[in-house]
Amino acid sequence: MKFWQSFSKKSVLRQLCFVLVLFAILIPVAIWDSNTQVKVSFESESVVVISDKYNMSILYTDIISAELAQLAEPGEKVENGYDNDILRAGVWENDTWGEYIIVADLDTNTCIVVKVTDGRTLVFSRKSDKATAEDYETLLTYLPKA
Repeated sequence: MKFWQSFSKKSVLRQLCFVLVLFAILIPVAIWDSNTQVKVSFESESVVVISDKYNMSILYTDIISAELAQLAEPGEKVENGYDNDILRAGVWENDTWGEYIIVADLDTNTCIVVKVTDGRTLVFSRKSDKATAEDYETLLTYLPKA
């Protein structure tokens, strides 16, 4: 008897159903994960940070300072807060930045911290430390020279 003949049709169908159910679960999770990535675009007058949970636009002329920093402990949600293993977004408050607005991919350890003229602190990061550092360097080229 050949190896494949030792399995009953019922057993093969059960295993096939298990594999199909597994794929039916994993594919949406993979798609959801890719949709939660933070996207940053540098427009002519502002930097735009977009995720599926929170978006922000920062005029270059409103930026007082920008620094590349370590992502701090989040603190407490103030409003529209969202936090999971992949993304942190919304308005939060902690000891490091006070009240701040964040759109950060949590796969990274670094973030860009921007202080703006109206007193707000905006924090964002992308999928990797390298991408975040590249965004920081690009942001610096758009800031008005003092």
